[in-house]
Amino acid sequence: MSKLNRRSTGIALSYVNTVANAVIGLFLSAYIVRQIGSAENGVYQSMSSFLSYLTVLEFGIGSIMTRNISLCRKDGSDEETILRNVSTVWYISLGLSVLILLAAGVFYCFIDRIYAASMTEAQIGEGKLIFLLMTVRLLASFLSQGLKGCILGFERYSVAQVLNLAHLLVRTALVFVLLRLYRFALVVVIIDLTLQLLTFLYYLFYCGKRLKLRFSLKRFTPAIFREMTPLAFAMFLQTIVNTANGNVDKFVISILMTPVAVSVYSVGMYVFNMFSSLMVVPISMYMPQIAGDMRSGKRGRELMPSLVPPCRFTALMGGAVLFGFFAVGKPFLQVFYGPEYLDAWRIALVVMLPSYINMTVGVLINVLDVLRKRHIRSLCLLLTTGANIVLTVLWVKGHGMLGAALATCVCTFLGQDILLSIYYTKRIGIHVPTLLWRSYRGVLPALLLAGAGAYGITLLFENRLHALLLGGFGYVLLAAGLLLCFGLNASERDQIRAKLKKIGGKP
Repeated sequence: MSKLNRRSTGIALSYVNTVANAVIGLFLSAYIVRQIGSAENGVYQSMSSFLSYLTVLEFGIGSIMTRNISLCRKDGSDEETILRNVSTVWYISLGLSVLILLAAGVFYCFIDRIYAASMTEAQIGEGKLIFLLMTVRLLASFLSQGLKGCILGFERYSVAQVLNLAHLLVRTALVFVLLRLYRFALVVVIIDLTLQLLTFLYYLFYCGKRLKLRFSLKRFTPAIFREMTPLAFAMFLQTIVNTANGNVDKFVISILMTPVAVSVYSVGMYVFNMFSSLMVVPISMYMPQIAGDMRSGKRGRELMPSLVPPCRFTALMGGAVLFGFFAVGKPFLQVFYGPEYLDAWRIALVVMLPSYINMTVGVLINVLDVLRKRHIRSLCLLLTTGANIVLTVLWVKGHGMLGAALATCVCTFLGQDILLSIYYTKRIGIHVPTLLWRSYRGVLPALLLAGAGAYGITLLFENRLHALLLGGFGYVLLAAGLLLCFGLNASERDQIRAKLKKIGGKP
């Protein structure tokens, strides 16, 4: 199979996996909340919110592994050079795992004091056990990212996606069955831990047997470590930004409000995470292609033809979720979570809107990685992260959960939509407004009109289930019709026709 076909297959499987995660995940999340209750779900989310902070210690190991292998292969490096890169990054990840474990241990010692005012003694005891098990899962997940980076670096795009899909289906079955018997958040934690350990073992086996990789401490190369340090530091800063923007809200709410409030806010952020996971799929998949284009001498405007297709595809997929949730999110939350979760609709939309802009051009991260300039992006974002933390604390006190979402919205818009666009345009030579215009042309108006029309349909029905079904059906029809009429360009319509003919068995 050619590299293009492997990437196309990998991207297709990524979106199948992401859509499956989105659809199944939303229903499963509602099922979990109803089975264990809002208070216990709040305890679970509170422990999870702090562990998310420990991801800052991962330093983007998976992405660095993919980048190093991709560049070695593009340069025609020999096997020994590749193994030296792999071993160096792998042993760094082991060292970082120790740091994560130590940081988790420190936090564990202070759980009683931190949540003394917002949780009961029984909830704190359960939370501590949940925290311990989730820490082990985090370590297994972190090490799996490094192994997954090896697999993507060798352009085996479908391996991780098939495994992720299997993981999703097995997890769904286990959660559905076991929560009916034992209605505790601890059951979900144990299921996730077991499946993550199995995933790690499979990746380790695949890298050893299929890719013939050997992790040897003797191959640890200080020169490679020094070369990757600026990028690792940049990704460290970026992770701080993402973690603060995505998790400081839940952490602050868990201390200043109640577990029930954390549960409601977490549903809104779950929708946002589903949305963002859909939009970031092309980033890692297009790294080898962009690295190859830049190795051949392309820079700035010359990269635009390679950047527009993935950006348009990202705008389409992300916009479909954003405006679809705007249209039918209210009846969905009322039907599957309950009327007390209606605030999650506003929370999700407030955070999603500014992120839609910067995630549309997310593949530009690959350009920075090749140029070893991601640290500039991270420093730019870091300027707004502190403001996000301060605003969150202040606005939660005055406006509750919506205040936390508004703080993230404002800081995301200033840091990622405005400052980064200026940097890409002025310093990298890629005119972001032009890239956004080409990405959104036709697509954004079609989805916006479809969302507005479907929202109007939901207002016609008092029965929330009817509003959800008919509004959702109307959104799909409107979006498909508008996209085919004027949203997609001629080339994209031709590609769709070719795919349909292929599915129908026509030559």
